Amino acid sequence: MRTRCSASRLLALLTAGAALTAGPASGQVSAGVQANWGSDTDFGLGARISVALDGVAVGFEAVGSFDYFFPSDDFGADLTYWEANANLVYRIDAAGELLTPYVGAGFAYTRFEASIRVLGAEASGNETSAGINLLAGLMFNLGGVTPFIEGKIEAWGGEQFVASAGVRF
Repeated sequence: MRTRCSASRLLALLTAGAALTAGPASGQVSAGVQANWGSDTDFGLGARISVALDGVAVGFEAVGSFDYFFPSDDFGADLTYWEANANLVYRIDAAGELLTPYVGAGFAYTRFEASIRVLGAEASGNETSAGINLLAGLMFNLGGVTPFIEGKIEAWGGEQFVASAGVRF
């Protein structure tokens, strides 16, 4: 039996989870936007929220994101793919004040839907899965905004490599 859940509900749960993780001793909350390229899902756009956990564990952040991809198809099928991610990252402060590398791991919840019309008949299907993320990235500390680049390997869920570039506010 599959559970149906809307993308907006997942994003709300990720946001609430990140906010609840942050106690009074924790650091800043930042939001951001990103462009993605997935090895199986092509171009995508997303949003993220990051909560510094310095009051609990110095150098750690809880990062939640939602990404909607625009997969291409050579057969005229209508394809939809999105993912919600909850990751824990560790900021490595060894690179100086301008650059901050980070590494992390977490969970992905993915949804793929496909439909095609052939000779007047329509066929469709969908798949929902959960998986594990392994990621690394680099933040550029420019003051009010923080551009970043990130590479992520998804296992047992989306099962692809995702490269992202974006900005946090």
